[in-house]
Amino acid sequence: MEKTDLEHILIVDDEKDICLLVRSILKRKTAAKIDVAYSVSEGKEKLHQVDYDLVFFDVRLRDGSGIDLVKEVQSEFNEPPYIAMISAYTSKIDMDLIDELNVNEFIPKPLSSEKIINCYLAASA
Repeated sequence: MEKTDLEHILIVDDEKDICLLVRSILKRKTAAKIDVAYSVSEGKEKLHQVDYDLVFFDVRLRDGSGIDLVKEVQSEFNEPPYIAMISAYTSKIDMDLIDELNVNEFIPKPLSSEKIINCYLAASA
């Protein structure tokens, strides 16, 4: 079955400006409901309330790691959403962990509209 549009998207980043930027870029392309969480704990709560099609997780948040969220999603959900990691930190350790987790996308900061849209399109395919 081919998707034509996503229904639910989650952005988890402790930088409110990043969340607003990603949300505004996506709003130009989709009518999906876009939720935002500013912490790992808030992200976990939302993940258990809604069946998301696409999630954006920052690698490093004030109260934990987006990598922990990826592990949780992959272990707890039969059909995990399309997962995009975003980060200003691209250390070898972070990149190795991201590779091990087999996430769908890695988008480095500073973010670009093109990379966000391409991620959305890949998740929609």
